[in-house]
Amino acid sequence: MNNLLSLPQGASYNGKHGRANVKAYVQPNDGGEMPTIIVEASCDSLQQLCLRYESERDSLRNQVSLLSRQMEMSYSNNNRTEQKKPPNGVCLDLFFIIAGIITCLFLIYLIRKKYG
Repeated sequence: MNNLLSLPQGASYNGKHGRANVKAYVQPNDGGEMPTIIVEASCDSLQQLCLRYESERDSLRNQVSLLSRQMEMSYSNNNRTEQKKPPNGVCLDLFFIIAGIITCLFLIYLIRKKYG
């Protein structure tokens, strides 16, 4: 630690052991306080994992965005086609109501003709 404190301002200590890296430097404090020792460490395998996960995250984010756009387009297309189609159920119901009324009127006519 004394070796780090004796480093000139702006200098740092860098070390590497296998895949692990370390960088240490001294940050002076104002007001005559003891300087702060900053140590940054990294490992190549961790960096590779971070890069891989960041890449996967970006890929998944793009897929979600694409699927979201496709769903919106599909939803808007379905709404347009539903608005263009006439409501078949209502037309069919109306047809049967009219046919029933005509049948009733015809039966009333036949009954009046026979008994009336």
